[in-house]
Amino acid sequence: MNYSNYKYIGQAIYDDVSFFIRSVKFSNTLELGAYRSDDDKAELSYTLSGDDLSIFDIKTYSSSATADMGKIRFWVDEVFIAAFLDDGLNIAQSGNLAFGGVDIIDDNSGTTTLKNIDALDATTTSTISSALSAGDITGVTAGTGLSGGGSSGDVTLNVSGITLSELNADVITTSSESFSDDDVTLMTSAAINDRIQSFGYGTGDIAGVRLTTDDGNTATQSSGSADFGIFGGEGIDTSVSGVTITIAGEDASTSNKGIASFDSNHFSVSSGAVSLIGETTIKLLPTDFMQNEDGGFNKSIQYDDTGTIGVRASDANGELYAFVNIPTGKTATNVTIYGSDTNNTVEVFEADVNASGLTDKTPGGGCTVGSACDFTDVAADGTNYLAIRVTVTATSDIVYGGLVTLT
Repeated sequence: MNYSNYKYIGQAIYDDVSFFIRSVKFSNTLELGAYRSDDDKAELSYTLSGDDLSIFDIKTYSSSATADMGKIRFWVDEVFIAAFLDDGLNIAQSGNLAFGGVDIIDDNSGTTTLKNIDALDATTTSTISSALSAGDITGVTAGTGLSGGGSSGDVTLNVSGITLSELNADVITTSSESFSDDDVTLMTSAAINDRIQSFGYGTGDIAGVRLTTDDGNTATQSSGSADFGIFGGEGIDTSVSGVTITIAGEDASTSNKGIASFDSNHFSVSSGAVSLIGETTIKLLPTDFMQNEDGGFNKSIQYDDTGTIGVRASDANGELYAFVNIPTGKTATNVTIYGSDTNNTVEVFEADVNASGLTDKTPGGGCTVGSACDFTDVAADGTNYLAIRVTVTATSDIVYGGLVTLT
């Protein structure tokens, strides 16, 4: 290479501002500040390998013993980016280090984040693991109320035998302290006992338990456990499930008292009273009538089946009587006699099996055959019955029968 055409930048441009268009070429080394001292300067140099550039050096020199003198700084758009100091590269605050445009280290106002790391080699992984698990604890010893411990590996401590003195006094309420209604304190047994007694509850043996039955008898227990038995009588069963006692009636039978149901066709029940529902009428048949002695003795009634059938007197002066038993619990209230002559008179009397005489129950207006006779009610008793008299006026008067109404 011919260097004869190259010029030196020397004394002629000292303290002046010189402008160079396009390229300024230096051979081997460019020194800045060397005219003052070789101990304080900056130097750009390169090394060739044959005709090929092998090394390009940026080097500073400083005679000062102060740290970081001769530092190399980098600015972009007049903004400080990074500097090389005595101990290495220093990136400005809020800067970042990137590979291929991907941030690896990022700083935000002094908070630095390692990011976008896809993998760690074995050495780095081992180093981080050791750093995280490393420490200066050489052993764990179980203290009061604890058991276990150890000097290597995983260590376990078990809580056992803790006494009140090992607990924080602020979370324990004793009998000498006021009750606190919260969920952050515990009460001693004495404090619990005091709290219960503050409501007026006492402690100790029972003073007495008494059970009284329907008959007025009592079963008592005055000490210890109060044990009583509840047993059913005839027709009553008792059972227990948990804290529930059930007393139930058994079904009644011919040999066992109990609960019975009633056929509504034959019984009625009202306010606990059971009533027998019997017949509401009594039919009077021709055979229920007999003739009295009027018209002469040895006169008999006859059943006429030749035309208008029924019973008739054998004498026009005779009277036909029907005697009716009133069922127990019933009251006779009305009678209707049916016959061929609706002008025949009908009368109703009450009589007794243990006494002579007839008591007239016929209404004031009287009654006749074919019409209902609403007589004075006759309730059944132990001896009474009804006597119904039909007065005929001719032997051709026929009586068919009758109906007695009961309540």
